[in-house]
Amino acid sequence: MREKPSLGMEIVALTNSIKRNMLSCSQCGDMPLTSMQIWVLGYIASQYEEGEVFQRDVENAFNITRATASGILKRMERDGLVLRETATTDGRQKKLILTPKAMGLCHSLAQTVISIDAEMAAGIDLCDLDTFFKVLAQIKANVSK
Repeated sequence: MREKPSLGMEIVALTNSIKRNMLSCSQCGDMPLTSMQIWVLGYIASQYEEGEVFQRDVENAFNITRATASGILKRMERDGLVLRETATTDGRQKKLILTPKAMGLCHSLAQTVISIDAEMAAGIDLCDLDTFFKVLAQIKANVSK
């Protein structure tokens, strides 16, 4: 009798596959970016339209700790991708600014993310995708308790 698959194990396996696809598809030139850096760059770029982006926004969007976000952003700052400036309204907050170097990468990285999303959703009915996102939200809420 076949055992029920482990939800956590399946999520980890899927995450690893997505990371591999991102790294193999991304056109970063000679700059080795991690999949997390690619996601963070894309997130910051997409949030520019909404206004200023802060480190706490990255923490919340990716459900990561302050230390993890700080480490990722320090590496990105070292590599000339982001600048972190003290916010004018709150000295404790760090405003994130993409450098021209990062902006140059954002278009190809956005295409990578779009391509991977399309590949993952291929052949899946929109109604099923809606259900998937609802279930995923429930799982995230359950894990956050």
